[in-house]
Amino acid sequence: MNPGEIWWGQIGNSLRLLGRIAGDLNTGVSVVLQDAGSLPWKEQFHIAVDSRRTSFSSDRRLRRLPWRAGADPGQFVLKQLCTRKAQVEYWPGQTYAEHIAACANEVVHAYYVWVTGIHAPEDLERWKQFIADYERESAALETRTVYVLEYDGPTPEADGLDLIQCTVHPYDCRVFCLEAATATQNTSLLEFQAELALRIGGARPEFCAALISSGEALLKRPIETVRTVCRSLRDSQGQPFPALTDEQVSGAVWLASIVQLFPAIEQRRTAFIRNHTVELSGHLPIRNSNGDSIEDPWELDIGPLFYIVNESVGEFSPAEVEEIRLFRSVRNLLAHNRLVPYKDICAVLGAVQRG
Repeated sequence: MNPGEIWWGQIGNSLRLLGRIAGDLNTGVSVVLQDAGSLPWKEQFHIAVDSRRTSFSSDRRLRRLPWRAGADPGQFVLKQLCTRKAQVEYWPGQTYAEHIAACANEVVHAYYVWVTGIHAPEDLERWKQFIADYERESAALETRTVYVLEYDGPTPEADGLDLIQCTVHPYDCRVFCLEAATATQNTSLLEFQAELALRIGGARPEFCAALISSGEALLKRPIETVRTVCRSLRDSQGQPFPALTDEQVSGAVWLASIVQLFPAIEQRRTAFIRNHTVELSGHLPIRNSNGDSIEDPWELDIGPLFYIVNESVGEFSPAEVEEIRLFRSVRNLLAHNRLVPYKDICAVLGAVQRG
């Protein structure tokens, strides 16, 4: 499995982000990518952008350059991207934008310039001013530089640039976890594995991918496995994953279990009542734990249902009695915020799959 290819090749909002960036490049609109530094699999992101622009920019090069805080954008462009001749001919009476625009034969005018690592609002403001000056001074040129600014400070005003907020949405992570679990195929409980990775990893796709890669260890020993992942693995930029407490992991596992197991138990409970309405009616009325009288089989919760089948020797099959016993045990564990053993998770979800 290549999780970066899944994220940038199969997830709806990721594809829309790539399409919007490519559209700006194609039409020559400079853009601010806010929070692009936190996007997952940055190298794969850049490759995906490059792949999209091949259809319309064969005559343009793309240059990605890291920004140095506090520098002058015009001076940065002149020194990094212009010829030695253009640098020597610059004189302080001109603005950098004016001088660069006047050097009509410079190849920089045919570049996409992608600047990474802009953090401070004042640096972004200097870039916006330089780009505005450059576009005014170069209006007569046939081609002009198009700028892409990766910025992770407070939300700015666009001021003529296209502002694109690069946000990782939780629902995208859900789709990603399902796709990644399906692609990996390292457990027999793919939906539960995806839910578990999502609840623990949150809106951090690379963390979710690392959890999914751990396979059945995550399902059998979630707390220990998360410790190992956080201690020994890094994301694609070499950064450690967040160190979660055991309580945080336990809470996430419990929530994933609620989401996956409660509907499964309810589905089997209603199927059992449907198949045994007549037999169950013969044991009614009874009282539940609150002292309320139950006269309709469909009102039987898993506790009273277990009481009936457990006391009715020979009326229900041993397998049915054991299944209701299992569901009651799992439901009680979840109701008391306790984790369900892996073998019981397999049994509950397996019962649903068997119908």
